[in-house]
Amino acid sequence: MFITDSQENVKYPAQYRNVETPQSHFAKELEENLNTAFEIVYEQMKTYDNSIDYQAFKQGDKVLIFNMQLSTIAKPRKLAFDWYGPFFVEDVLSSTRYNLKNCETGKTLSNMHISLLKPFYECNLLY
Repeated sequence: MFITDSQENVKYPAQYRNVETPQSHFAKELEENLNTAFEIVYEQMKTYDNSIDYQAFKQGDKVLIFNMQLSTIAKPRKLAFDWYGPFFVEDVLSSTRYNLKNCETGKTLSNMHISLLKPFYECNLLY
């Protein structure tokens, strides 16, 4: 469908792509607000990661992972262990991200944040 003006000049739809409508104005404003929010969140994440003094792990260290499972009727959260593992640090991705490997099953967990990890200490009890 073509639109003509009073002089019978044909105007193609491509000429109307840049027309400002309330919907397009809302979409542009929403996109700008989302981009601003993402930038703020990214800056806050960098500030938080730099301000927290985490214990860095090396490849081969043993760690425990925080248990974030939700409660169910069959397994209430308050009866579960807070930490599970041990896991080996298989690969250091960054100062705050690690790939882990379960010591018992060999299952690999990728991209684990350091805030969910704590060192595992061997307990050698002699009976």
